[in-house]
Amino acid sequence: MEAKVVWQGHKMRFEGESRGLKTQMDSKPPFGDDSAPSPKELVLQGLCGCTAMDVLALLKKYKQTVTYLEVRVTTELTKEHPMVFTDLKLQYIIRGPEDPEKVKEAVSLSRNKYCGVIAMLEKNSKVDYEIVLS
Repeated sequence: MEAKVVWQGHKMRFEGESRGLKTQMDSKPPFGDDSAPSPKELVLQGLCGCTAMDVLALLKKYKQTVTYLEVRVTTELTKEHPMVFTDLKLQYIIRGPEDPEKVKEAVSLSRNKYCGVIAMLEKNSKVDYEIVLS
């Protein structure tokens, strides 16, 4: 796995790239223009994406119909440098599955076995979750 970032010549604007796919990042004023997610926000998006993909794949394997899947995360940063995430709270919002126990199993497997981003972040931060079936 490889990735790179290249400064775009203006304030804190960078373009990231991996496998030829590009992502923009920036920081908040006064250093940046707040024109793209920050690197820490991209980590949070990666966390949500990692576990969402696990859960969706498992629910499909369990033959559960999914009509909507959203994963949100909230956290705070420590006050001292390096500023890192404190407790992370994931919220899985899912519509469609007929069997709530299969949803719980899929989320648990992602949380405890498959999601490498959760495993990495847990080295420093507590990760909790809740499931909202609608």
